[in-house]
Amino acid sequence: MADKFETLKNNTTCTDCGGNNMTLGYGTSEGGIYKASSFLGLAVYGHATDRISIICGDCGLIVKEYAKDPAKMK
Repeated sequence: MADKFETLKNNTTCTDCGGNNMTLGYGTSEGGIYKASSFLGLAVYGHATDRISIICGDCGLIVKEYAKDPAKMK
């Protein structure tokens, strides 16, 4: 992710403010990504993976967001 972030940081412009000061943020636990499944016929949701966000350091817009471990969404 570090290589990808450096490329994004250097080549991304915010669509809201036009800034290019990108920062990296993590969403864990309640801010994670949940997967829907079924238990005894009821819909249940379990934490699958955390979020990695590319955030504009000037205005705070979340420019891109990724699942930390997308294989856990299967």
